[in-house]
Amino acid sequence: MTAATPAADLENLAVELAAHGLQATLKSPAGGPACLVVRNPAASVLTETVHACDDAFWWSWHEPIARRDQAATAAALLARVLRTRG
Repeated sequence: MTAATPAADLENLAVELAAHGLQATLKSPAGGPACLVVRNPAASVLTETVHACDDAFWWSWHEPIARRDQAATAAALLARVLRTRG
């Protein structure tokens, strides 16, 4: 599906999320896999941690969001979940 590294795919996802008005911070813990912390700046309690492994982006509860080569699809789903009402 994708030849890019998980961190590169998460960076691509961050670009797509910015287009939806969401903030994303790439975290790379020492010795651990990279993840993307996504936040709605209008309501900071609306956050999600996204992982990229195998060929998919994953929710924090270990359900797939979309394939790693579908950053725009993943961003749209994240934006829908993290949106505020009205």
